[in-house]
Amino acid sequence: MVGASGAVFLAARAEHYGLTLLVFLFPVSDMTAALKLVMLALWWGATSSKLNRHFPFVVAVMISNSPLHPAWFKRRLYRHYPDDLRPSALAAAAAHGGTVIEYGVPLVLVLSHGGTVTTIALAVMVVFHLHIMSAFPMGVPLEWNVFFIYSALVLFGHDAGVSAFAVHSPLLAAVLVLGLVVVPLLGHVRPDLVSFLPSMRYYAGNWPTSLWCFRKGTEHRLNEYIVKASGLPVDQLTRLYGAETAELVLHQGLAWRAMHSHGRALAGLLPRAVDDVESYDVREGETVAGAVLGWNFGDGHLHNEQLVAAVQQRCGFAPGDLRVVLLESQPTHRQRQYYRIVDASSGLIEEGHVNVREMVVRQPWLDDETPALPVEPVACPRPATEVAAVHE
Repeated sequence: MVGASGAVFLAARAEHYGLTLLVFLFPVSDMTAALKLVMLALWWGATSSKLNRHFPFVVAVMISNSPLHPAWFKRRLYRHYPDDLRPSALAAAAAHGGTVIEYGVPLVLVLSHGGTVTTIALAVMVVFHLHIMSAFPMGVPLEWNVFFIYSALVLFGHDAGVSAFAVHSPLLAAVLVLGLVVVPLLGHVRPDLVSFLPSMRYYAGNWPTSLWCFRKGTEHRLNEYIVKASGLPVDQLTRLYGAETAELVLHQGLAWRAMHSHGRALAGLLPRAVDDVESYDVREGETVAGAVLGWNFGDGHLHNEQLVAAVQQRCGFAPGDLRVVLLESQPTHRQRQYYRIVDASSGLIEEGHVNVREMVVRQPWLDDETPALPVEPVACPRPATEVAAVHE
């Protein structure tokens, strides 16, 4: 569960920049070696999290967003555009090729100490991060890629002679083991306990997510009873473009989510959450968190039961007025994801698991051929208070 202090921690990217600042407190020889290990862990943590069935969806969507690629190439990223929008073999090859690069080239940088091999490896990683930036992927802090390009050139280029394993301080070694090994491993096996940021599961398509379903005419209660830094997205867009276009733009966000495997699971769970989807305004949990909390970063822990309870305390939604579908990340060692369906007023309605194999074969829409998602519900759901306590 992410409280106010947790949101500030995540917003500051403290799992990376905070750890780096701690490393700066040590002598320069230890510092340089440790910073190399931090970069290696971030590269390897990110690419390890991409060893799943979700990442080809991410690559297809990300490259589709790039202004540098022609339309015919983007269409080839899908099996049969626009009728079958599952990722194609080309998208899978691009995804797995990137994984090989992010494993192998950083290892070369760590083991080499200058010269032609180091120069080639640096060039590959610079192009790697420039490619990510060129796609303008949704939700990615592009400055992080700039930071990585600069850091790689300094640490593995200018300071190539310093071994990454020349850490002499036991205290620094303990800090690195905790931040680079223990916390990420815990996050991979218990994603409900650790945000995907300190878990180093970056942009792998395996994020906790949510959909907030407001019965039509009730969303305005967020404006009436909650003091916010800005208006709701629907209100801001309506002032600019009108109500119809505002809804269209917001549904583009839902469509983007549905292009990912977890978004297809959320869409498949909608019929289990509400009797009539057309009677509700369905919103991305991220947009709700962005308005109510003032910040969001693709982490569903920011808009799970804790935020639902805080919103309900202020707004007092009637039963059925606000239903929230919450989907947890996939643990590395299991091929299923935990979900909950919560009513803001009456609490937990249903909890269970969805199989990843069911998610990845679906299309990003609901119709007669793509019905509600098969699930493994928990026979006797726990009280909502107990579920919330588990996630705090």
